[in-house]
Amino acid sequence: MTRLTKKQRAFIDAYLVCWNAAEAARRAGYSERTARSIGSENLTKPDVAAEIEQRIKERVMDTNEALAILGDIARGSMKDVLEFRDGMSLPLVRITPENVHLVKDVEKGQMGVVRVKLEDRQSALDKILRANGAYVNRTEITGADGGDLTIRVVEVVKQDEGETDDDGDAD
Repeated sequence: MTRLTKKQRAFIDAYLVCWNAAEAARRAGYSERTARSIGSENLTKPDVAAEIEQRIKERVMDTNEALAILGDIARGSMKDVLEFRDGMSLPLVRITPENVHLVKDVEKGQMGVVRVKLEDRQSALDKILRANGAYVNRTEITGADGGDLTIRVVEVVKQDEGETDDDGDAD
């Protein structure tokens, strides 16, 4: 376990918000006069750097996690957030930590009616297909006004010092 001071922990918390070492040092309570040097120094301390790296790893989403969420959205439906009970004219909205990523928006309309909008299934499917290479991207290059493309190859030859070029002059 790393041994960090309270100020170092405050520095890390601030740094992960502002991404500026001097500003993070000021926010953590270091003096204005020393904030720049202390901030820079803190980033080089192994325990501080390790804690920052660990906290970043915890916040970053990998590709598999992103694709899993997109998969949930693509498979999601209103039945995942609405509960239908016998005898009720309107369903109950049940948004939980497990299904909240399916919901794009919730609005309270007239007469207390709640409108739920889900994330875009089509967009999720498109992103999954792109990530899995289902689309082939092609680029067509043409010349002016869609005509043939003219390619000019130029050969560049470096001359040694003291040599003369074609007109007899030295470089």
